[in-house]
Amino acid sequence: MLNVNQSRSIRTSFYGVNPGKEHLRPTFADNTKFDSNAMAAASWDYPLGTMLHVLNPATGINHVVEVKDRGPNKRLLKDSVSPNGTIMPARQMDLTIGAYKALGLDTAKGLGNVVVTPILNKYASALKGVKNGR
Repeated sequence: MLNVNQSRSIRTSFYGVNPGKEHLRPTFADNTKFDSNAMAAASWDYPLGTMLHVLNPATGINHVVEVKDRGPNKRLLKDSVSPNGTIMPARQMDLTIGAYKALGLDTAKGLGNVVVTPILNKYASALKGVKNGR
């Protein structure tokens, strides 16, 4: 079971890129207008509205992102083997392309390592042990 107050090192990728079109779809899962440049994430582990402190340990760059979507695609949640035999490590979260680039992650590689720490859920009174600012 996931401890929602604990920092975790995870693999992440990005989404929201569709050459020649503005965006892939009109809204995030939280029903707000989709923006591929928003500081947002897709996760199955954290509730929608959870604010996450995300750190790129390779560069020290960090930002706060909001979980606004569900993802990554469930078939990507486990390690897989590419057609050339390379092991493709599972990823636990997707970031919008804007958040991915802001963290200094390399879009050419497609996957990056980050440290994620939940700090607050704007829809719930608070995550366990974290006050909501009131």
